[in-house]
Amino acid sequence: MRYLNTILAIAIFILIAILITQATGVNQAFLNYFNREEKVIVSQKAAEIKIANNLSFQQYINQGDLLVKNGLLELAIANYARAAMLESSSAIPDLRIAEAYYQHNEFSQTIQNALHALNNHPDSTQAKIMMAKAYLASNNLAEAQKIMLNVLDPDAEGSYYKGLLAAIGNDRETAGKFLHRTVQIGEADATEQNKDWQTKANRLINAYREYDKYRDSPNPHFRALLAQALSENNQHQLALAEIKKLVADYPEYRDAWIIRGLAEIALRDFASAIQSLNTVIGLDQTLPEPYYYLSLAYLAMNDADTALQKLDTAESLGWQDEMTLSEKRAQAYMLKQDWRKASAEYEKILAKQTNFSPAFLVKPLWLFWEKLKEPEKALEPTKELAEKNPDNPLALALRGRAMLENGHEAEAKTYLLRALELDEKLPETNLYLGDWYAQAKHDAENAKKYYELAYKLGMNGDIGIIAAEKLKAIIK
Repeated sequence: MRYLNTILAIAIFILIAILITQATGVNQAFLNYFNREEKVIVSQKAAEIKIANNLSFQQYINQGDLLVKNGLLELAIANYARAAMLESSSAIPDLRIAEAYYQHNEFSQTIQNALHALNNHPDSTQAKIMMAKAYLASNNLAEAQKIMLNVLDPDAEGSYYKGLLAAIGNDRETAGKFLHRTVQIGEADATEQNKDWQTKANRLINAYREYDKYRDSPNPHFRALLAQALSENNQHQLALAEIKKLVADYPEYRDAWIIRGLAEIALRDFASAIQSLNTVIGLDQTLPEPYYYLSLAYLAMNDADTALQKLDTAESLGWQDEMTLSEKRAQAYMLKQDWRKASAEYEKILAKQTNFSPAFLVKPLWLFWEKLKEPEKALEPTKELAEKNPDNPLALALRGRAMLENGHEAEAKTYLLRALELDEKLPETNLYLGDWYAQAKHDAENAKKYYELAYKLGMNGDIGIIAAEKLKAIIK
């Protein structure tokens, strides 16, 4: 099933984003710029700031959501608990706590909190679905199916999970019924949430269609496709639960081990991912894919030298995507603080490709103006970025920062204020406005104001840590 690797090569871009920017909200390459003691201090300060006594119910919920996004589980739960004290009749805090535990693979705690919500709100479909998800991730299919039987008139999410449970239980007819129902709900009521479930359902439907192209394939082939679809749906816990059963039954199933390794990377279980991907190499030493994916795990573990070795091996075995090789090499060199080599790799990408997302350009631009002191290199890519994305706040913020670094202070502020108007909670915009006041006006008070906002909004992520450093410099 070599073609499965092609599917994985496409899906890896989703997984890279999850690995590098979402799973904890902390970009490891950026964090390496500061010593470990500073990181601990920043996390402690976040704790002091986030547990307040005078917030509203919704503010506590919002704070908890932000903390979960940044990987601070205990602080998030503390905020949700404060919200529950204000509105004890609401199911939201228990459900948020359950979801936070679920995201951290603590499924017994997920079930406990979802059950508490269900006891207080017996008709809560969300609580039932949360419990079913946790049981499913714990390999308890029977209990998950039992719970979902009580969801009698499912919405898009409920229909999706009914279809998924049927698919895992090899009931294709029922799976098709509920998955297509999910699609129909998304078409009839095109809310953002319904469309998201529609997209997820279509991926599972496509797994069946892909399976049908190879009618003589054994059933394990569909199970691998199903796990791959779940990973693409960002449901890595469920993908991993399914693929573990598959490799236990078929230990020489090479592509299943690849899917398992990718799911483990996405869940930040890097030691297990390395073991899974080395199993692939043991089965077939000619594949470039496991070496490339191993580089992702080692990068996330801050082992730049091993990551570079794996990238070299992947290239020698025929990994075709030069852009991803350069991007990962750049990240490895940033971990080593070899700014010149990191910049050279990013410049290779910029020379060959022009259609970048704003998020991609954050790192190379940071190198140009902070480390290499060559801000003129940021002008052309940010100009094109702002022209192509006139309503994207990050694109405008980056253009504003580039203009500031090149002495165009008035134009810089125009771009930054427009970015702020589009999204006042974007950490980058607040950070760069702090820079503008510090550099253009030597206005420490306003610089401090925006750095504090950037720190609060960026929390334990890369921008928050940079803002903390700049705050410390102002205070000194």
